[in-house]
Amino acid sequence: MTITVAELLEVPDLRTRVFAGGSGLGRPISWAHVCELPDPTEYLATGELLMTVGYTLPEGDEARFGLINWHHRRYCPKGFRPPYTVRRSYKWTYLYAAVEPTSGESFCLYLPGMDDGCLEIFFDELSKAYPDHHLLIVLDGAPSHRSEQIAHPENISLVMLPPYSPELDPAERWFEEFRRKLSNRTFETVALLQEALSRTLVPYWEDPALLKRLTGYSWWVEAVEAL
Repeated sequence: MTITVAELLEVPDLRTRVFAGGSGLGRPISWAHVCELPDPTEYLATGELLMTVGYTLPEGDEARFGLINWHHRRYCPKGFRPPYTVRRSYKWTYLYAAVEPTSGESFCLYLPGMDDGCLEIFFDELSKAYPDHHLLIVLDGAPSHRSEQIAHPENISLVMLPPYSPELDPAERWFEEFRRKLSNRTFETVALLQEALSRTLVPYWEDPALLKRLTGYSWWVEAVEAL
């Protein structure tokens, strides 16, 4: 007896719910497979059900924040020059972030540099945070991302963005908000800078819909829903 996708979802023991593809709930299921390949579509035929641990498609990137402060336009009474405080101290922290634009979920980590070693640490911690998922990480073409020496956990796969395409990087849009929030301010230590950055992150962690609206580019969401 053939059942439909909708009927399968009604089985309470499976504890399933629909995230995308609602238009296909009426399709009949002719066969079922178990697979953990990143893209098994070439092995599937019409009516076949694929069961997997599940993939998420986050975008990963890092940004440098330092004690050399940056500035943003500010209002001032007519005839007065806006006052700016300038600080020159060559100490930095790097915020590594993985963003899932379709859900607004994120994972962040402070690390001391931007190199393949720090990227490996980030991948290891990200893997530990999502042990039951296979993560397909989208990266830009930064030199530390292209290193052949990078090792990553088995539940992480990498996809590179085309060259010279920062506008395709959702995390960059998030970083712009951090710089806007922290502009025209100075920090005595890297620890204080990290505290201010963390306070800026909190609203996005408490309400992922904020990050979803900020980074959920239409082409990205459509591509994920089509998987």
